[in-house]
Amino acid sequence: MLWVGACFPFGIPRIIWNSLSITLHYHGDAVLGKLETKMEKSSLENVQLEDILHFLAREGIDSLATTEDQLCYIWRLFQHSEDRLRTASRDLEELRVKHMEEMKEVEHYVNHVRQLTEEREALTHDFEKESERLQLEFKELQLQQEIELKEIEGMLDQEGLSEIAQSSPSEQIAYLLVERTTLLEKLELADPKLDSYNSVVYGLQEVHLKDEFEQIQTLEDELQKQQESLQWPKETLNKPPNEELEKEKTVQGNLKRNVEEEAARRLQEAQEEICRLTKKLDTKEKEHDKLELALESAQLEIEALKGNLSRLKENESTDLLEAKQHNHRLDTETLALRNHVQKDLERKMCVELVRL
Repeated sequence: MLWVGACFPFGIPRIIWNSLSITLHYHGDAVLGKLETKMEKSSLENVQLEDILHFLAREGIDSLATTEDQLCYIWRLFQHSEDRLRTASRDLEELRVKHMEEMKEVEHYVNHVRQLTEEREALTHDFEKESERLQLEFKELQLQQEIELKEIEGMLDQEGLSEIAQSSPSEQIAYLLVERTTLLEKLELADPKLDSYNSVVYGLQEVHLKDEFEQIQTLEDELQKQQESLQWPKETLNKPPNEELEKEKTVQGNLKRNVEEEAARRLQEAQEEICRLTKKLDTKEKEHDKLELALESAQLEIEALKGNLSRLKENESTDLLEAKQHNHRLDTETLALRNHVQKDLERKMCVELVRL
C-alpha cells in the first residue's frame, strides 16, 4: 500500500483502490485459512499422540520408554492388525462367495418347489378330470345295466317267466340253467318218439303210395280187359260204325285221365302232409335253438356286466390309491424343501449377523 501511495502522490484512483482492496481481502482470507488448517492439524496430532500414549500405557509400555521401542511395538501391532485384516477380508470374501452359492441354491430349490407345486396342481387337476370321467362312465354303465336288466325283464315277461323277472341275475341264470337242463332232457326223450313218428310217417307214405299204385294197376288192368273185350275179329273190325269206335276211345281216355289225376292228387296230398310235418319239426328245433341262444347270450351279457363292474371298481380304487401315494410323496418333498429353505435362510441371517 505504501508503494502504491508513493507511486501516486496526488491520490490513488478509485478503481485501483477497489482492486487493491479486493486483492488484499482474498489474500487475507487465504492466509487465515492456511493458519487455521495448520492449527487444526497440530491440535489433531496432539490428540492422536495422546491417544497413542494412553494405548501404549494400557498395553504395559512405559511412557518413559524410548521412541524406538514404542515404534517397534506399534509396528508389530500394525503388522498383526494387517494380518488379521487380511484374514478377515479373505474370510469375508469366502463367506460372500458361499452366500452367493447358497442364494443360488435357495433360488434353485424355490424354483424346484414351485415346479413341483405346479406339477402337483396339474396332476391333481388331471386326477380330478379322470375321476369325473370314470364316475360318468360308471354312471353310464349303471344306466346301461339298468336298461339291459329292464330288457331282460321284458323278454322274460314276454316268454311267460314273470315270476323270475324281478329276481337277481344269479337266480335268473340258475332258473334258466334248470330250464335248459329240463329242455335237453325233454329233447332226449322226444328224439326216439320223433324217430318213431318219422318212421310211421314214412311207412304210411309207403303204404299210401303202394295202395295208390295198386289202385292204378287195378284200373289199368280193367282198362286192358275192356280193351280186350272190345277187340273184334279182323273181318268184323271194318264193319262197326266209326262213331262207336270214337265213343270207346273217348271213354278209355277219360278213364285213364281220371286214374292219373286221382293218383297225382293223392300223391300231392301225401307230399304236402310230409312237408307240413317236416316244417313243424323244423319250427320246434328252431325254437329250441333260439331258446338256447337267448340263454347263452343272457348268460354272456350278465358275465360281461359283472366283469365290467369289477374292472371299473378295481381301476377306480387303483387310480385313487396312486393319486393318494403321489400326493403324499409330493407333500413329503415339499416339506423337506421347506425345511431346507428355512435352514438356508437361518444360515443367511447368521452370516449377516456375523458380518454386522
